[in-house]
Amino acid sequence: MDQAKILKHYDFPTVMILPTRDMTTSIGIANGIRRFVDYFGKPVVLYIKNDGYMGINEAHFDGGRIIIFYKIAIVRKDLRKILFLKNW
Repeated sequence: MDQAKILKHYDFPTVMILPTRDMTTSIGIANGIRRFVDYFGKPVVLYIKNDGYMGINEAHFDGGRIIIFYKIAIVRKDLRKILFLKNW
């Protein structure tokens, strides 16, 4: 939220969020993103770097109002094995 307070004063069309994977829950991450967007006032890019730290149900947000797009940076030889994308 500290970053949202700073970023709100700039005319950026969006920002990227890279949630931590340590000591969190999927629901907590989703709630934090919603709170950030509510304060920032613009949709964000969600950077997904690790499998399994955010469930697909929690990652589905309100049609572009919260997440403008997802950047998926999970390294796999076979992209079909990325859990986040499996049920998309």
